[in-house]
Amino acid sequence: MKKFTLYCDGASRGNPGPASIGAILLKENQEEPVATVSEAIGTATNNEAEYRSLLAGTRAFLNMVGAELTDSLLQIR
Repeated sequence: MKKFTLYCDGASRGNPGPASIGAILLKENQEEPVATVSEAIGTATNNEAEYRSLLAGTRAFLNMVGAELTDSLLQIR
């Protein structure tokens, strides 16, 4: 079984304020990320930014390995 680690973070300047998110997906025993996400998300609270970074990282993971998990396009999307 392949193992992955997702690092994600979100922050805002002010609460709410201008916010950004980032996520890095690493595959076990590899130094280079297999997926990265970096995005300005507009005005958000720090908690909203944190949750959105988790969602963005999870989407990146599913886009990469989703086809291996299921053959249902409905579930993948």
